[in-house]
Amino acid sequence: MPNTKTVVVTQLRLTHYRVAFFKSLRHKLTKRGVQLVLLHGQPDPMETGKQDCGHIDWAECVENRYWRIGGTSLAWQPFPTKLKNADLIVITQENRILSNYLHLLRRSIHGSKVAFWGHGANFQSQNRKVLKESIKRWTTNRVNWWFAYTQMSAALVE
Repeated sequence: MPNTKTVVVTQLRLTHYRVAFFKSLRHKLTKRGVQLVLLHGQPDPMETGKQDCGHIDWAECVENRYWRIGGTSLAWQPFPTKLKNADLIVITQENRILSNYLHLLRRSIHGSKVAFWGHGANFQSQNRKVLKESIKRWTTNRVNWWFAYTQMSAALVE
C-alpha cells in the first residue's frame, strides 16, 4: 500500500501481559492501512527476576542500556534509523528513559509526531513537588497526542 502510515510503539521491555494487546492492535491497525512496529528492549537487571517477559515474532528488539545512579535507574533505548520517518512514535512517559528526550527534541526541531502512553503522573509519588514530578508535568504537554491508561489519567492530562 503506497499510503500506508507507520506507527512505532516503544516499550523498554515487552511483558507477557501486553502480548495479546499488541497482537490485537496490530491486526486492527493493519485493517485500516496502518503498519504497527513494536520496538522493545530487555528488562533492567533489577526487573529480570520478575520473569514476566513476553515475545512477539514480528516485534523489533533492541539492546537497551541501563545505568544505576544512587537509587535511580536510567535507561537508553536505541531507535533504529530506518524508523525515524514514522508517522507517529508512541513512547511511555517515563523520566528515566533518556532516549525519550531525544524524541521530544526531534519533535520540536523536525516536527516529528510523538505521543505519550501513560498516566500523566506517578501515582505512587508521595511528594508531587519533587524534581521527578516537575519534569513529568513539564513533558506532559510536549507531545502531539496522549494514550492514557485510565479515565483518571485522561482527566489528569487534560
